[in-house]
Amino acid sequence: MEQPGIVKRYAHGDGNRWLPAQALAGAIVVLLAWTLNAGQRPAGLPLQATPLPREMARVTFAVAGDVIPHQAVMQAAAAQAKLVNGESHGGWDVLFADVADIFRQADFGFVNLETPVAPASSRGSRPFLFDAPVDLLRALTSSGVRIVSFANNHVFDQGQAGFKETLQHLREEKLLFAGATETTADVLKPTVTEKNGISVGWIGATRWLNGNRNPVKATEPHVAFIPYANDTSGAPGLPEAALIAVPPLSSS
Repeated sequence: MEQPGIVKRYAHGDGNRWLPAQALAGAIVVLLAWTLNAGQRPAGLPLQATPLPREMARVTFAVAGDVIPHQAVMQAAAAQAKLVNGESHGGWDVLFADVADIFRQADFGFVNLETPVAPASSRGSRPFLFDAPVDLLRALTSSGVRIVSFANNHVFDQGQAGFKETLQHLREEKLLFAGATETTADVLKPTVTEKNGISVGWIGATRWLNGNRNPVKATEPHVAFIPYANDTSGAPGLPEAALIAVPPLSSS
C-alpha cells in the first residue's frame, strides 16, 4: 500500500503521466485482472504486452490543520519561553516540538494559519478574536513548515490593515501562502511549489469571514472568499464555479 501524502510521477508508454498513489493502485489492479483473464479474451484479439508504470520522482507532504492562538495557547508559549534557555521564538518552538520532525522530513510542511500576525495593527485579542506575534511564524519555519493557507474566517480579526500586515510578515519570514493575494485578479491563482520535477499548485479559500468582508477596491489585498449558498451577510464573494474552473497545472 502506498503511503498517504505522496504524489509520484510515472513513465508509462510513450509519455509521462502524473498519478496519485490511488490511481497507480487502480492501474495495477486492471493490469492484473487482464493478465489473469487473458485466456478468456475474445477470439482474434491479440495479447499485447502493456508496459508497467515506473516511478520517476516523488514529493512528500506533512499536512496539519488549524494553528490558532487561543489564550491558553498564548499563555503556554509564554510559560515555555521562561523555561527554555536559548532561542525558542517566544516559546512557540516548544509547542511544535512533538511534530517538528514530521514536518522537517517532508518536502513540504503545510498548516492552516488561522490568525492574523499583526502586532503593528493589532486591536487586541480575546476569545475567538485572534492575533499572534511574528515569533509564531518563525517557529513554524524552524519546525519545518514551508507553506500555509491564509484563507479562513479569522483573517480579518485585526481588520484589513492587520490582514495586509500579515501578508507582509509572511513574505519577510519566507513562508509561502495560499488563499490571499494583493489584488482580486490573482485571488485563486495557485501558489506553485516544485520538487524533483513535480509541480504542485496550492489553493486556499474560505466560506465564512465572521461578518467581515474584503476591501471594496480590487487593488487591495483580498482573501479567496466563496460564501455559503445561504450566507446572509451580504459580503460579496466568488461562486463555487470559479474554484472548480481553476485550470490544472501543466505536466510538461
